[in-house]
Amino acid sequence: SAKAVNFGIIYGQSPFGLGKALGIEPDEAAAFIDAYFARYPQVNEFLVSVLATCHRDGFVRTIAGRRRNIEGVRSAAEGYQRNLAERTAINTVIQGSAADLIKRAMIDVHRRLKRRKRSFQARGERGHANVFSRRLLFRRSAAGETETAERILLALASW
Repeated sequence: SAKAVNFGIIYGQSPFGLGKALGIEPDEAAAFIDAYFARYPQVNEFLVSVLATCHRDGFVRTIAGRRRNIEGVRSAAEGYQRNLAERTAINTVIQGSAADLIKRAMIDVHRRLKRRKRSFQARGERGHANVFSRRLLFRRSAAGETETAERILLALASW
């Protein structure tokens, strides 16, 4: 899938590995990787920056400041292939930061729902249940509350 190819390239998949995944020759995969970074040079600049910082400091941080110590990041990795430490550093910053943002959004939703629940209880209305999945927050609620839930989620999306 496109998602697997995108993450494979970002995390340093080799032309051989990408070629195997796509069913193409390694030379063609290498050209694809080069074209990807030529089209999106900011991606490579970001990756190089993450790795240089990790090599210098011995750790990376997520967007919320969580720190992970990582040893084995090379000073100047040639090409786009990454070793385990380099993939870990990149993954920590990208996936860890995504987790930070999701956690923040879930805390905000929880606070808003608690306020709404208190408001519903004060008026004698029925409560509601929250269902969390891996990717989405769904709200199952008493009749008439769906619009309120949609407004809360839209507000968080624009946050």
